[in-house]
Amino acid sequence: MVRFLAATSFAVYLVHGVIGRVVFDPVAVNWGMRSAVMAALGVTAVCAVVVHFTLEKRFLAAGHRLARRFALHSSLRLTDQQISETRTLVIANSD
Repeated sequence: MVRFLAATSFAVYLVHGVIGRVVFDPVAVNWGMRSAVMAALGVTAVCAVVVHFTLEKRFLAAGHRLARRFALHSSLRLTDQQISETRTLVIANSD
């Protein structure tokens, strides 16, 4: 349960202000504060789960794929230190 809450925390952060407020105001007027809080929490949780599974997981997977692709390409290139060492050797050998 804690892992799931941690995984969906960003989605909760994104939707709680908008969705919670849209649900909270009309429910508070009609059924009271306690019902409004419970309704806002429930609807926010459901919306956060939907956002997490439909958007966030897909973007995270795409980011991991891009990171692996760039890591593969960067491992094939020379590092800055290797380039400077190579230049130093070439300059020293040309004298």
